[in-house]
Amino acid sequence: MCDTYEAKCIFSTFKKCDFEISFHLAGFETKRYEIAIVCPEHNTDEIKEIMPAWYEILFTEPTEKEIEFWKEKDPETLREMLRLKEKLAGKRILVLCFTENAKKNADGNHPNVVYPWKIVAVKGLDESLLAEEKRYPSYLTP
Repeated sequence: MCDTYEAKCIFSTFKKCDFEISFHLAGFETKRYEIAIVCPEHNTDEIKEIMPAWYEILFTEPTEKEIEFWKEKDPETLREMLRLKEKLAGKRILVLCFTENAKKNADGNHPNVVYPWKIVAVKGLDESLLAEEKRYPSYLTP
């Protein structure tokens, strides 16, 4: 079992942002208050500099192979992927880790969207998160 919820940009606390994304916390190992999401608009170098632990997620473009695969296998999934492309393609979010537990479980805490993404930068975390073969969600890669 996993905790899946609509994570809002941390700046929504100040009523300055309405960005939200479905987020997955593996096995209920991380509590929602142990991490925070920073949306593409508020993801700045200043935040990265002052925060001690974070990972940055880049939403990649779906490949032609992925599009063709989903066109044949599940057109509804393809429609959702193309809808998300408008919102996410080429954008980066930051996941801030506030506790040692959140840092330890970073690999299982990620967007829960039908759209390809990968971790492109880390600070204060294991750099194995950057492995190129980790393209998420894995079920999207035919």
